[in-house]
Amino acid sequence: MKKRGVIGLLVIIILILTILLGMKLFKSNSVVIYKTDIIADDLRINNLTLVSFEDKLYVQDGFVLKLTREENKVDSMYIEIQVAGKRVFDLSGSDDFRKSNESVIYAFNVVDDVKISKDSKMTVKIKYTIGGKEKEYKDEIKMSSIIKFDEKNPNAVRK
Repeated sequence: MKKRGVIGLLVIIILILTILLGMKLFKSNSVVIYKTDIIADDLRINNLTLVSFEDKLYVQDGFVLKLTREENKVDSMYIEIQVAGKRVFDLSGSDDFRKSNESVIYAFNVVDDVKISKDSKMTVKIKYTIGGKEKEYKDEIKMSSIIKFDEKNPNAVRK
């Protein structure tokens, strides 16, 4: 009789541990998609899309960089994007960039150990020279304000 009780107790413990492990795995594997446009004085980045899964952040291919002022050209530029204090993307260029040079940026990038909370921010820094004059753009965007899809919390999605 004691043997049956011990086996039953072990089965219950294993079942509880399996349920807790399953809950932990499903809880942490939520996919969240962030999407935004960044508008500086002379440059614009359209469709910047970031995908968060577990503790990884993916920068998706296909966002568009364009010059918004027709009479100017960008002589050099440096763009850096950080999320929750970690650099997720940077781009530099020194060739002339003109309005006709609208570029689709293919920069698929995966960054490990990015912990995004409801208070996390994306920092965008753009330094560029246009018409011989150096300019700088800096912005902090709250990640919760640019959620496009949240698997775990569909009500958090902004339109």
